[in-house]
Amino acid sequence: MKVVKFLLLFLGLFVSAGFRTAAEHPFYVGITEIRIQPAEQRIQLSCRLFIDDLEDALRKLNDVPANLLVPADEAVVNKLLSDYVLARVQIQVNGQPQQLAFIGYESDEEAAWIYFEGPLTETPGRVDINNSLLYDFLPSQTNMIHCYLGTARKSTKLDCPERKAVFQW
Repeated sequence: MKVVKFLLLFLGLFVSAGFRTAAEHPFYVGITEIRIQPAEQRIQLSCRLFIDDLEDALRKLNDVPANLLVPADEAVVNKLLSDYVLARVQIQVNGQPQQLAFIGYESDEEAAWIYFEGPLTETPGRVDINNSLLYDFLPSQTNMIHCYLGTARKSTKLDCPERKAVFQW
C-alpha cells in the first residue's frame, strides 16, 4: 500500500510538472548594467531580460509578434527593442540626460542582452537611473542595477514599482 501511495504521489508531481509551459518561470529579474568609461569618454548600457517576458511585452505594446530568436524582420525587431528600452531606462550624469544609441542585441533560449552606447562629456559625481523595464505587465518584476565607473562597481535592486536609483561617486 505504501508503494502504491508513493507511486501515486510521484506520478501526480510528475504530471503536474508537465502542465507547466516553457514560458513560466518562478521569478522575474532583469539586469541593467551601466558602464561609464571616462578615459574613453563613453557610457554603455546593457540590459538582460528573460526572452519570453520581453517578447510578450513587445507583442502587447505593439500588437505585432516579436520573435527575438528568429526574427522575421531584424530591422523591425531592433526598432521595437530600442524604443522599448529607451522609453523605460533613462540615465543622467551630474544632472545631464545621457543620449544613447542602440548597438544591437543577442539572445539565447532564456534571455536577451540589449546594448546601447553614447558619449560621456564629464566624469560623474552622481548617476541617476530611472528603470521600469517590464513593469508594464509584470508587477513582480525586479531589476538589478549595476553601475561601473571604470572598474569600481555599485549595485542596487529595484522592485516594481520602484524606478529610481542614485549612485554617488
